[in-house]
Amino acid sequence: AIEATAKIDGECVISVDAAVRNNNFLLNISNPVAENIKIGKNNTLKTTKANRSEHGIGTKNILRAVKKYNGAMIMECENKIFSIDIRLPLVNKEQN
Repeated sequence: AIEATAKIDGECVISVDAAVRNNNFLLNISNPVAENIKIGKNNTLKTTKANRSEHGIGTKNILRAVKKYNGAMIMECENKIFSIDIRLPLVNKEQN
């Protein structure tokens, strides 16, 4: 988010919203981007960067943690706003 907003002229805001609903922790992070980002299957980012191996490392680590704790993550990019929505269950797996 910080890297993406650094490429935009003028004031940029990285928005972080969190809430707890129905025994789930909900987190939304959104920020403006210079151009829309293509998002592939399984929440993979399509890059135009020359060094493709280093693009999206942060989101891959986030997705790994979300899966580890039985959560869900959705990435979207519309109208040059990139957003990640994360849901993590607060109920212990053994209590289900």
